[in-house]
Amino acid sequence: MKNLSLLALAALAGTSMAQNFKGYQMDFVPANKTQFKEVKGVMEFTGRMHARPNQVVTWQRMGLTEFGAQMKREAAVAKIQDIEAGYIEPIDVYIINVPKGMNENQLAKQLMKTGLYEYVEPDYMVYPQFTPNDPSLGSQWSHTNNNSTNAWDICRGNSAVKIGITDTGVHCGTTGANGHEDLKTRRVLGGNSATATTLANVKTEAALGSSIVKDLNGHGTHCTGIAAATGNNGLGIAGVSLEGISHMMCRVSDSSGGGSSFTALTLGALYCASQGARVVSTSYSGFSQSVIGTTGTTMKNTYNAVWCYAAGNDGGTYGAAFDWPDVTIVAAIDSGSNLAGFSARGVAIDLSAPGVTIFSTWWASDTVVNTYANLDGTSMATPYAAGVASMILAVNPGYTAQRVQDILYKSCNLQAAGSASTGWGRVNLWNAMGRKANTVTLDTGQVVSGVVADLWRIEGNELVVKPFIVANSSIPPVQVVTEHDATVYSANNYSEIAIMTKCRLIGASGAMTQNLQIWNFTSGAWENVGSGSVSNTFFEAVKTVNSGNVTNYISAGKIRSRVQFVPGPLSNANWSIGIDQINQRALRATE
Repeated sequence: MKNLSLLALAALAGTSMAQNFKGYQMDFVPANKTQFKEVKGVMEFTGRMHARPNQVVTWQRMGLTEFGAQMKREAAVAKIQDIEAGYIEPIDVYIINVPKGMNENQLAKQLMKTGLYEYVEPDYMVYPQFTPNDPSLGSQWSHTNNNSTNAWDICRGNSAVKIGITDTGVHCGTTGANGHEDLKTRRVLGGNSATATTLANVKTEAALGSSIVKDLNGHGTHCTGIAAATGNNGLGIAGVSLEGISHMMCRVSDSSGGGSSFTALTLGALYCASQGARVVSTSYSGFSQSVIGTTGTTMKNTYNAVWCYAAGNDGGTYGAAFDWPDVTIVAAIDSGSNLAGFSARGVAIDLSAPGVTIFSTWWASDTVVNTYANLDGTSMATPYAAGVASMILAVNPGYTAQRVQDILYKSCNLQAAGSASTGWGRVNLWNAMGRKANTVTLDTGQVVSGVVADLWRIEGNELVVKPFIVANSSIPPVQVVTEHDATVYSANNYSEIAIMTKCRLIGASGAMTQNLQIWNFTSGAWENVGSGSVSNTFFEAVKTVNSGNVTNYISAGKIRSRVQFVPGPLSNANWSIGIDQINQRALRATE
């Protein structure tokens, strides 16, 4: 009866509504999307598919009442209830079995003909996107390429920020606590979505122990190290986050080959986000599947998380039909910033990151904790981009996922060759995090302690500034002027200049206002960009610029900013300001 009911689906379609909806479907996916193919070792059929009913809001936009729209959705669910194998609730996607006597293309065609579904696509088995390279000692050219050492002068990481890696597992050692020397310090408990069919039945390390997240072939350990290996510890390598962001593993495969279904991948990403990961990295093939775009939107809008996904190593070109606005698709470049020959490319790609001869942590066995290896692939580029995103959050944890994505994209370096194939260009950690000042000027009559160099490190060291108070006089404001190097910027291609601070009031309680200002070189005057209270948290003010006025604020390779601290009613006149950070960034206007 199950087979019979499915074969009759086409006859049950509401023809007028299906015809009306057809145009929307063709805008969402290419015309040949239902001609699914499998490539052994890359994307293989599993006998399962993903079906997403048209959303209620979509039907309402087409003129149906809320009741009518709900009825359409219920009809879509009813048609697949006999073959349902699971449900990914956060993205409203049903996992369905392909009935005996049918194949993936036949089932997709019949269901899509009803006009009741946004998409019906195979739940492919996909694989990690890497190519083994020389496993001997190598160098981390990627940090030179992306100005990491300058960026680390601004911030060396923030353990409160969590990155999720969905992969083959991570080196946990024999007990879970004695894993790889460069990873164990910042590792937090993860999960396993390899056999899950709902978010609720993702296995948790907290309940079942580290065996469910142990690496199966090394790929996951390598990817984790790229983003989050602990640096400045006298061992091995440095991840993008240097001294630390927290990292969690959701293992998406129970096979030594690392193969994973899209169900496992999407549930793994959603699990990480639901557990507080603000950035998630997935180094597998198949980003072109519609479920990837749907999942990315839910992760951003529901969980406030950024999802980075590998472009793939097929060398193919992917057009606008696969350009998911809420997923960051990452291509691979070599040390010369050239697009790697194996990397996918095209309009659907958002940016590129180092992905050739990438040296990182490796798993050889549970008992060897100091192994490293070089690998190639968009698998390597993806955690690098995710690491940059996590460091944007390390500087300002209050940013939304959309803000992080904007900064990640607009801080990229344009690639002279092939930039149209790599979206915004090459990630640049220094641009993304901001730039430390070349010079710091204080008002006369101010008392200063601390080291100016410490002003740019978010580690508790401070430049402490206080007014020189004369008896019976009003308390003057403290003013700190900084100049930032803008010589790498193109002065005619920016949409914003942001000034960022982290300061605290010392020796008193009460109100203290900080005014963030930028110098207009044309008018010769300070302009207020934004004001806020001093509260020992990150504060940002943004100056919107365009090609017509940006040269007012960038002159002779410099941007000049000022922070003015204005006291309100305070409990003690003998106050001072502890300044942990003042920096700025300029972001590009267009792709």
